[in-house]
Amino acid sequence: MRRTWIWLAVLLAALCAVASAAATLRGQHTERASLGAWHAAFTYDKGPGFLPPYSHLRLVVSNGKKHVLDAPVVSKEPGADRPEPASAGRGSSLFFRDLDGAGTPELVLELYTGGAHCCFVDQVFDFSSSRPLKIELDLADSGARIVTAAGKPLLESADDSFAYEFTDYGDSGSPILLLRYLGGRFEDVTRSHPQLVDADASRWWRASQAAIGHKGDARGVLAAWAADQAVLGQASIAKRTLLSFASAGKIGGESGPGWPTGRAYVDKLWQFLAKRGYL
Repeated sequence: MRRTWIWLAVLLAALCAVASAAATLRGQHTERASLGAWHAAFTYDKGPGFLPPYSHLRLVVSNGKKHVLDAPVVSKEPGADRPEPASAGRGSSLFFRDLDGAGTPELVLELYTGGAHCCFVDQVFDFSSSRPLKIELDLADSGARIVTAAGKPLLESADDSFAYEFTDYGDSGSPILLLRYLGGRFEDVTRSHPQLVDADASRWWRASQAAIGHKGDARGVLAAWAADQAVLGQASIAKRTLLSFASAGKIGGESGPGWPTGRAYVDKLWQFLAKRGYL
């Protein structure tokens, strides 16, 4: 009987230790952003590992002393029913930026849906009217960053429709995607910025040559390069290059009905580029 009580005491001590650790790990976190008179606070509870990690996400925005938004953070994107801060509690998931040059800054809140490698969701809040407007962008695995081109802020992301299309995810490439915010919506302005597209094409070309040099699978990165080349008006040159690679046996990798090699790969790629509006 005495041994039983000893084991019960040990078990109780262990449970108390776990509860204490959980209480230590849990707690409300706040991320902040400011620009002039504009201030935003993004709060959430972070739980221990054996519970859903983030809960009670809320966003409060004020302009001076006036509150313009105070609402829970929710997403309508598939798989984002329990969004997480993209910062994962490190750094910041939100910032102000005048995306349309209208004089009133927009607030960008970066979220993550969890999973092995997916997905990023950006929520953009426009306060130029009496009622805040929220625009949500599903950025898949690529996410986005702000770049400045021709003096204007853009969201630089990538076309994730290429993932798994020609090879496995790890060997896939995604061509550049540039988005401009204007009039309450985002529009694709990739073709208007050839210098950025050319830099992206060069990056995928180097990756393809490294893969070919090591007898690896270059189909994914070559697809991204070809898409960039098509945007630059060089589709016919890119196709001739890939056909020469196919004749030389440089376009290999795991074969199958979904991921062809050689000339069949080039044919499928061109069908895909046409479908996606690259040609």
